[in-house]
Amino acid sequence: MGVRISEEDRIFCWMYGQQCRDFYGNVPWELGLPKLQQGWLRVRGPLKLDWNAVEDYVHEGWNAAAPESNVQASPCQAFEGDSERA
Repeated sequence: MGVRISEEDRIFCWMYGQQCRDFYGNVPWELGLPKLQQGWLRVRGPLKLDWNAVEDYVHEGWNAAAPESNVQASPCQAFEGDSERA
């Protein structure tokens, strides 16, 4: 993870990855990646870190989310209305 970012920003990235995984379920990272990259441009707000700076942190959050969990998380705003949910 080359770029150093604050703990608060890392948590934001991790939560983004986790929420997206909750939304997409068992979709493999490689297939979800284009949507996560596009969504990042919408959700990053004033953070302005580019995808290359946050991808590893988002991926950690994605991996930490249990796809078999019965807990329903709110879908991340990056994918509102997305009908491709797996």
